[in-house]
Amino acid sequence: MRKIALVALTCICSMFLASTPSAQPWYVTINGGAVWLVDSDVKNGVDGKASFDTSFGLGGGVGYDFGLARVEGEIEYRDSSYDKVGVDTADKENAGGSIKSLALMLNGYYDFHNPSLFTPFIMAGIGGARIDTDDTAAGGVTIPDDDSWQFAFQVGAGVGWEFSPPWVLDISYRFFATTDPEFDSTQLQYRSHNVLVGLRYQF
Repeated sequence: MRKIALVALTCICSMFLASTPSAQPWYVTINGGAVWLVDSDVKNGVDGKASFDTSFGLGGGVGYDFGLARVEGEIEYRDSSYDKVGVDTADKENAGGSIKSLALMLNGYYDFHNPSLFTPFIMAGIGGARIDTDDTAAGGVTIPDDDSWQFAFQVGAGVGWEFSPPWVLDISYRFFATTDPEFDSTQLQYRSHNVLVGLRYQF
C-alpha cells in the first residue's frame, strides 16, 4: 500500500515538469458510476471476511489545465452495502448495513493529446477519506457503527471526448484505497475498483 501511494505521489509531481496553460485553463467536473469494493478481511478477535454488493460513487471538483497536465481538487462519495460477513468463506451469512466513504483528493492528470477529438489520460491522487460503517453483525462477526479518517490514494486511466467545446465527456477506471480503518476494536480494509463517467466544463 505504501509503495503504491508513493508511486501515486511521484506521478503527480512528474506531471507538471513541462506544460503551458491551455487557452481555457480552469474547469469544473462531475462524475458518477459503479463501485466494486474488494472483499475485506475483518479482525476483531475473530478473523472474518466481508463481501459487498455492487454500489455507486459520485464526485466533483475544480481543476487547472497546464496543457499536457492537469491538477484538480476533488470531493468523492461512495456508498456500498454489505453482502455477506462471516468467520470463513464457506460460512458467510447475509448481512445488512453499509460502509460509506467521503474523500478529499488532490489529483494529477497527464493528457496524451493527438489530432483526434479523443484524448487518453492517466491519473493519480492522494488525500484523506472518512470511512463510515453502520452497525452490522453476521456469521459471528460484529462491525460496530463508527467512523474513521484514513489516508487515501487512487490511480487510474481513461479517455476524454471533446464533443462540444468547451464540454468534455470522459470515461475512466480508478483503483481507490485507504489505509485500514479501525472501528472500536474491529479493523477492515477499504479498496475499490471504480468505473466512472464524467462531464467537464472548461472556462
